Amino acid sequence: MDAVEKAREIIGKYCYEECKASCCRRGMLVLDVSEAEVISMDPKPGKDGKVVFDLGKQKCPRLGEDKRCIVYDKRPKACRDFPFLVSGNKVIIAPLCPLGKDPKLDFIIDILRKGGYTII
Repeated sequence: MDAVEKAREIIGKYCYEECKASCCRRGMLVLDVSEAEVISMDPKPGKDGKVVFDLGKQKCPRLGEDKRCIVYDKRPKACRDFPFLVSGNKVIIAPLCPLGKDPKLDFIIDILRKGGYTII
């Protein structure tokens, strides 16, 4: 298992227990229409063909009351990839995620570094 995959797997429990899925309750989610259909029954694409969900105005429609994704196994790639944006051996941690701010999560950053990734 790659270090990024391992880090995503580990952070999952933190996301709903500690963070309460803040990424699903604020920020922007930009998806292709096919992925947006998983989130919304009637996605409205813009001129560029993308569907934008403003999660600052309304939480993700697929976020359950228990703060877990009700379409977890079919969730869009943007959701699966969050909070890491990976380019080669470089990883950007999304500023919206508390991962970079919570010292008890430093071990996850260590996993990425030991896996050969540079944190930007």
